[in-house]
Amino acid sequence: RVWNTARSEDEIRENMYLPLTGNETGLVSYYQFNEGEDDQLNDYVSGNVGTLTNMTDDDWVTSLIPFGTGYSDSETENIGTVNFTDTGLSMNLNTTWAGVKITVTRIDTTANVTPQDVETAFDNQYWIVNRYANGNGNCNGDLTFTVSEDLTQADESDPSQIALYTRGINSTANWTYLTNANSVNATDNTATFTIELSGFYQFMIARMPQNIELDLTVFLEGPYNGTDMNTDLNPGEIPLAQPYNVSPWNYTGTEAVASIPANVVDWVLVELRDTTDASLATGETMIARQAAFLLNDGKIVDTAGTDARPCVSTTVSNNLFVVIWHRNHLGIMSANPVTKSAGVYTYDFTTGSTQAYGTNAQKDLGGGVYGMISADANADGNINTDDNTIWETQAGEQGYKSADFNLDGQVNNPDKNEKWVPNEGKEEQVPQ
Repeated sequence: RVWNTARSEDEIRENMYLPLTGNETGLVSYYQFNEGEDDQLNDYVSGNVGTLTNMTDDDWVTSLIPFGTGYSDSETENIGTVNFTDTGLSMNLNTTWAGVKITVTRIDTTANVTPQDVETAFDNQYWIVNRYANGNGNCNGDLTFTVSEDLTQADESDPSQIALYTRGINSTANWTYLTNANSVNATDNTATFTIELSGFYQFMIARMPQNIELDLTVFLEGPYNGTDMNTDLNPGEIPLAQPYNVSPWNYTGTEAVASIPANVVDWVLVELRDTTDASLATGETMIARQAAFLLNDGKIVDTAGTDARPCVSTTVSNNLFVVIWHRNHLGIMSANPVTKSAGVYTYDFTTGSTQAYGTNAQKDLGGGVYGMISADANADGNINTDDNTIWETQAGEQGYKSADFNLDGQVNNPDKNEKWVPNEGKEEQVPQ
């Protein structure tokens, strides 16, 4: 860039990371050095062409430096709100130093790399913040960034899942996590972070994976004894590895244990769905699945088999609905969004007929307790003659059998007469 006028500090600072149009007042020559081939160098103002000596196509190198189209503005730091025009960044400063200038540049192209191990990198833009302290101390306050991508109501409800990442001013290395947002405004697509500024930075916003901790309670009709559930399959019959790697679940998780913990009734498969309403929570809205143990008191726990709750790393954008699958009981889904309190998503299917989505989707087990309906031997979501046929084939056998509807380790008449007969004709009501 060759000029016939002196450039001010602000002009130099505001344009160093942005390309010029070529029409700027006082611009005499503008060589971008981005031809990428041959030995010719173009002046985008005069049209002159220079020749690069000892230059071949192999000598061109793609630059990864922070540079691209965008906007830039310089302001003097002051106590209170400082807006950097058109950059999508404002600062509400608590501590400042007289005369210190800050230049903010928003680059509206994707950086050479984005933050690693995140759910979503908001990489339509990133920021360069240069604070020219001139030997003064640091400033601190709230920085509010506006992204072009959509932030969600879930982000607004839990702003900690939106994170600020940083790296050195001219760095092309990986980004480093800095802090989580204090607040998010989903309407304005803004996220606010409290940080301390000392020098020069690059910033990018990202959504972190959410560690969803689940506190779920459910009963199975088959082993329910009026108080809790029998554990007749344990020890000896429950497989050490999760059994849902076959049709219709085709779950590829690797959950497995060396031995089955005490009080475990059986494996269940927990599925999470993310949508706005239960009626829309079809299989296409599934965001995660995890196999877990069901204890005799109805609690679903991780493979440790204790009070440790299942945890799933994912992100909820709308409302969270939970589906529970069992190998020979009709699947159920929460009728209402699963609510989060003190960092835990909690739902109890056992407390009423309306806890599961649909009409009579669970069985009244007596005493105001409800549970999943038994006798779906082929797990097709319908209890019919096909399930009876499987019972007839397995009758008299022992072990971990799909026609063992009461989970006592025996396929015999009580399975048919007490479970299949009264439940024939019932259907699963999980949205497909």
